[in-house]
Amino acid sequence: MMRIVGGAAILFMGLAASSCAPKGVTIPPGWEDLVQCDASVIEAQTMDRMGEPGCDLRGSTIVLPDATAITVGEVGSTSSQQAFGPGGEAGPEYTMVNWGVPGVGVSKKGAGRTVSWATSDAALELQVRQLRL
Repeated sequence: MMRIVGGAAILFMGLAASSCAPKGVTIPPGWEDLVQCDASVIEAQTMDRMGEPGCDLRGSTIVLPDATAITVGEVGSTSSQQAFGPGGEAGPEYTMVNWGVPGVGVSKKGAGRTVSWATSDAALELQVRQLRL
């Protein structure tokens, strides 16, 4: 599942693993019972074919269409990084969240738009909600 969101919103990440934070998105219940997935390499453009993985994707690597690779952290963690061009100009900003049961969401923000991919519709919805904060 891929979604493109226009605009240049300021990104604030505030996840809550077990309770709703005032400015965050809650991790869905059941994450505590997930077994560890075998680490794998997952292409962002094919993430939606996975659906809910049924295990914790921590340690897997998500590869974006521009070849940027991001390693999935533990459930509830947010990974954010920004690319810089040869002249030091700011490039795209990448954000990944391990949502637990629904899987993983990853977003690329730059040039006035945001593109997001996720393993399931639920993970994509959480990712988009988080980006709106």
